[in-house]
Amino acid sequence: MSQQQTYFYKFLEPLSKELAYVARELENSIFTSPRTMLTHARTFIEAIVEKVLVIEKLPFETFTSLAEKLDMLDNQELISDDVRNAFHQIRMTGNKAAHDVRQFRYSEALLSWEALHMIGKMVCRSVWPN
Repeated sequence: MSQQQTYFYKFLEPLSKELAYVARELENSIFTSPRTMLTHARTFIEAIVEKVLVIEKLPFETFTSLAEKLDMLDNQELISDDVRNAFHQIRMTGNKAAHDVRQFRYSEALLSWEALHMIGKMVCRSVWPN
């Protein structure tokens, strides 16, 4: 009997298999390597933001910073204040995890995981509603 392994963000597969794969990696790294989870969560949200910008036909350059891309979404009123804050929380924590040598706590990874959930809901409901 074969059992299909499931994971929290499996619902992303119809939207993007690549994003779903990264989300699965994030889920698997929360308790094994909080630093890895935090840095890759930042990469994950950058990919989401770029997909949204493309779908919404908003021009951006490859060298545009993530903060500037988030400002574009905010200025176009494509994200709520809560979702904007979730994006920035992940962005800033991911930056810290990439550059700070301290040990990162599980709780920090779990806070980013919660913020990712809010972002995932927004993407599924508004950007890819079908």
